[in-house]
Amino acid sequence: MEAGRLNFGDAEAAKAALREIASGTLWGRLLGSGAEITGRVLGVTRIPAVKGQSFAAYDPRGAKGMGVTYATSPMGADHSAGYTMHEKVDHHKPEGQVAASLHAQLRAALFDSLGLCNFVNPGTAGRLDLLASLVAHFHGVPFTASDLQRIPEEVLRLEIRFKPPSRLNTVSAASGFHLQRTD
Repeated sequence: MEAGRLNFGDAEAAKAALREIASGTLWGRLLGSGAEITGRVLGVTRIPAVKGQSFAAYDPRGAKGMGVTYATSPMGADHSAGYTMHEKVDHHKPEGQVAASLHAQLRAALFDSLGLCNFVNPGTAGRLDLLASLVAHFHGVPFTASDLQRIPEEVLRLEIRFKPPSRLNTVSAASGFHLQRTD
């Protein structure tokens, strides 16, 4: 739209673009490459992507914590890497967003590590003892909430080490937990 190839609100043009993607035409292959590549090829400078990941949802202008997650998560604009919308903050104001994002990113890393969907979170919120008990029983080994807490911290440290350098590479919060690239 910003490149002048489609008009905002033109549903028929949007459907035609989807058919181009399905047909594998040159234009369709470009569109199918994602927002960042398409925007760069077309000379667009305002591209809704962070670290190559397109915004899936939650525009950070209205959900500040999601903006912090997009900027600090190794995945970029991945809403599932640190969904802050359930955090108890005013999502329109900057106060508290760094801590909310860090908490959400740690929770997402834990759930990913356990193979659990984020939709399990409401039923287990604040119940690390329950999750630790499930892990202990499943594997038949002693496992505590403290053991569980170390997992997401290590996951984020490893993700930051693995992900190529970018301008946005530090997460810190009042909790004292601090992650930073060492390369």
